[in-house]
Amino acid sequence: MIISVGHGIPSDASRDDGRFDLGPAGSFKVGGRNALLVGDPPPSHPTGPLVFHETQVFYADSPPPPYRSRKADDQDGGTPAAKKRLANWQAYDDIAAAFKTQRLAAIVMLTCRIASATGIIRRVAQQWANPVLGYTRKIVGHEIDGRVRVFLQGDPPGSFYQWPKTTNTPAAETFFPISRDSVQVSP
Repeated sequence: MIISVGHGIPSDASRDDGRFDLGPAGSFKVGGRNALLVGDPPPSHPTGPLVFHETQVFYADSPPPPYRSRKADDQDGGTPAAKKRLANWQAYDDIAAAFKTQRLAAIVMLTCRIASATGIIRRVAQQWANPVLGYTRKIVGHEIDGRVRVFLQGDPPGSFYQWPKTTNTPAAETFFPISRDSVQVSP
């Protein structure tokens, strides 16, 4: 299964932070541990542009006592924002349940650099009960001689025989990139 609907962005702060898209045009952003969720108050001193996420992969995970999961807090909160976050989590959980029943060889996240956020993809692999493959470099699509290829940014065009030095080969017209710049995490 290939997921190719948007961006994947790791964080320099933590392997558990970052985000990836599960819907086209940023319509369903999934974040890591410290992601701002829909309805969260913005920080008083933001350090960059604010991005609100529909859900986060650690939303239902309970930290050590006396702390509680964001999901538990939202279930007790009952505010409109809490109800929206719970509905978004349910949508994500429905996607996870659909993947669990499939027993796929791998789910390829054809999004840029998400494999640098190993904490996120490890949790996703557990939730989806399937191996997840991601990339540590940017993914690009490009038309070459009237045919479209998907390969890792910066790889020069080459032949089948130049792999694994480049992912920009004729195989990239029909298959996802196989590269040393990819990470596969099993549940």
